Amino acid sequence: MEPITATMHWISCARRYCSLPSPFYRLHYGAVLRGGRQRYALQLTNMPEVSRFLGIVIRMYYRDHPPPHFHAEYGEHEITIEINSGIVQGRFPRRALAAVLEWYSLHQDELAQNWEQARARKPLNPIDPLE
Repeated sequence: MEPITATMHWISCARRYCSLPSPFYRLHYGAVLRGGRQRYALQLTNMPEVSRFLGIVIRMYYRDHPPPHFHAEYGEHEITIEINSGIVQGRFPRRALAAVLEWYSLHQDELAQNWEQARARKPLNPIDPLE
């Protein structure tokens, strides 16, 4: 499947699961009643995956707000970590958080470089996973 080039689109999805690759969508489960039917909103985003390890996915938005940060997802949990200071926002299981912080300490310069590339709307470089 070709990558989705649009920054963000909203579509209605009658099914909960669609056949789009996971880096390009987030499913919002809030039901919307239209004409008596429930629909689920599917948000397509341009949020490339930078790294993946131990079930944790690291992503960065192209159109994100300062300060420089990245997003980490683990199951239903999501956190953001500031690249310069290491401040964590959100909740994560203890072991997964320890793994992300260890990975962050090893790749802080690469994350800062990817942040600058994202702000310039250039392709992001993949970063090695935690081993």
